[in-house]
Amino acid sequence: MVVGKSVKRVDAFDKVTGRALYTDDLADKSAYVAKILHATIAHGYVKSIDTSEAEQIDGVIRIVTCFDVPDIPFPTAGHPWSTDPHHQDVADRLLLNRHVRYYGDDIAAVIARDEVSAAKAIRAMKVEYDVLPFVLDPQESMQEGAPQLHEKYANNILAHTTFRDGNLAEAILEEGLTKIEGWYDTPTVQHCHIENFICYAKQEAGKITVVASTQIPHIVRRVTAQALGIPWGQVRIIKPYIGGGFGNKQITYDHSAAKVSTEWDTPSIWLRRHFTYSKPAGKILRANVDMFHDEDAEVYLNGKLIVKAANYNTEFTPFGVKPDVFAAAVKDGDNVIAVKVTQKTGGQYIDLGISLDVAK
Repeated sequence: MVVGKSVKRVDAFDKVTGRALYTDDLADKSAYVAKILHATIAHGYVKSIDTSEAEQIDGVIRIVTCFDVPDIPFPTAGHPWSTDPHHQDVADRLLLNRHVRYYGDDIAAVIARDEVSAAKAIRAMKVEYDVLPFVLDPQESMQEGAPQLHEKYANNILAHTTFRDGNLAEAILEEGLTKIEGWYDTPTVQHCHIENFICYAKQEAGKITVVASTQIPHIVRRVTAQALGIPWGQVRIIKPYIGGGFGNKQITYDHSAAKVSTEWDTPSIWLRRHFTYSKPAGKILRANVDMFHDEDAEVYLNGKLIVKAANYNTEFTPFGVKPDVFAAAVKDGDNVIAVKVTQKTGGQYIDLGISLDVAK
């Protein structure tokens, strides 16, 4: 890279001319197709799955249910691994889940010769559930007696984390600060890129090769091995060009294709997933904000003072990450008539942030 000069991207010409090859372009056309059966309840247990009708559909090769997979919990978040257990992502998933924890959870998979046969088999399966109560409010979920999602975490509280930089008690004594406080909800945001989540897997030379549209090939390798209970060295990941990700393709799903590729001798297994209706990764739904901002930086608009926070003090630190906070207030004389606060953790975590407006 040369400062001050225009440098052509090495992939620019192939992408704009349509020559660039993506995961779907590279998939073996003779590959079997895998489709996932998603749960239609928010919380409960799968009691049984009747696959008899689905197995009779022409083109169906095999059906795997939550009762067929090993009991190996693994994490799916796309974070680097730590040798410190306290810093590791929580292993809260199985390849297919008997305990349903959200609407759309993975409970079975169909492998077929073509996509039409796989789709028919998905519709033909009959699932019996033991339905349990659920809550949609994050604060209610932390109360005593609330429905429990994970047995090891009382009151659905995974962990407490704190980040401190400086002395908050002293900082808030500074003159001229405006205080913003309260509980704020943030809307759900989902990344919608042109290319779906897609991958295919095959066995070769005693190893599993996964070709995936992912932003995190090294982490996909680790998670796939953890999910299958095999050494990491037995997994190879190939990442072609990806048709959009924005951080959303830091969710791992490639272990599903890798698993079904181990079930029988076949060229490869092709899997496309849709996450536009449900997202297994967490996000901030509600935040208690207690913020003080400095009024020294002044900007006037239409005769009214816009106060931008050059400095901030806040106890809201999601995931232990120091947030990037922008606060602005519109004042009419000495009265604050509107406040806008935008907080984001930045980069690939921008969908985990909050944006709030308060008007008086």
